[in-house]
Amino acid sequence: MGISGPSARSCISTICVVVGDYQAAIYSGGSWASPVSISDSPDSISCASATSCLAVDLGGGYVIYDGSSWSSVTSFDPSTLGMYYGPTSISCPTDQFCTTVDNVGNVLTYTGSGGG
Repeated sequence: MGISGPSARSCISTICVVVGDYQAAIYSGGSWASPVSISDSPDSISCASATSCLAVDLGGGYVIYDGSSWSSVTSFDPSTLGMYYGPTSISCPTDQFCTTVDNVGNVLTYTGSGGG
């Protein structure tokens, strides 16, 4: 697989995604795809389906996997984050709803509308 410093993984019935230093790798169909660059330091990922994964990074950003490619990094509203503390964990029970927390206990939600 070749991910440097893996920090998190999420698996559902048909895929597994591992994130680490700057990268993500996807396991599907019995093999690992080559790692791809996704953000500065992805720290957590959650997949609601094979076409909906969201990873958060320590810099206060997130990226979305749509089943074929990753989005560009989008930043959470900085006023919602603790100073210098990006999101550290995430859970996405559906394609349109995710919840994340930062190091100081702020809770943010993603509602599928492009922001938290």
